[in-house]
Amino acid sequence: LEVDMFARGAAIPIRNAAPYAYASFNFLASHPKIDAARIGIMGFSYGAILSLLSASSHQTASYLSEDRKFAAHAALYPACWIHAAISKGETDLRSNETHRDFTGITVDTYQRTTGSRILLLAGDRDSYDDPDSCQQFVVSLPDNTKATYKLIVYTGVGHGWDSPHDKNYRHYAAHKGRGGMVNHHGNKDTAAQSRNEVVTFFKETLLTKH
Repeated sequence: LEVDMFARGAAIPIRNAAPYAYASFNFLASHPKIDAARIGIMGFSYGAILSLLSASSHQTASYLSEDRKFAAHAALYPACWIHAAISKGETDLRSNETHRDFTGITVDTYQRTTGSRILLLAGDRDSYDDPDSCQQFVVSLPDNTKATYKLIVYTGVGHGWDSPHDKNYRHYAAHKGRGGMVNHHGNKDTAAQSRNEVVTFFKETLLTKH
């Protein structure tokens, strides 16, 4: 089941996308053949941001009943500099557009989570980030939250390494909010590695007996 975060031709603010993610959870959980305790969420780029934020205990409590949560979260290249900045309490996100997108997202969003496991995959040449932005984000988290993360940083690849076609575009949040070009260069080897990592992760988290 996919949340269409670009239904109107442009990305909708994260705060507006979150209800759709949780509505999708409830839709799946209502199916008689689906175990509500084994529903995961996965996203790429902007969708990866939603996957990370849906691990927040506050966000989850706002939309789901007390005993429900996503069982696992996979996030591929989620522009880690933004999460690191907010998690550290920084308020300067460098553009009105980024502030708009992340209105309502606070330190608490990242530091208090549901306890479900999180797989974070990134490349060290991502046009949005510094090479260590995702490491800096995870390091900023409390120990109990940090323990739920598995971070893998692939060497020599950037944003959208699993894209079938190379492309370039301008985005306001690129280069740690300074804005500029984002480069997508597909890498078949890394795409295969990341796909295997995600499949293994969801097998471990969703197929384990409860």
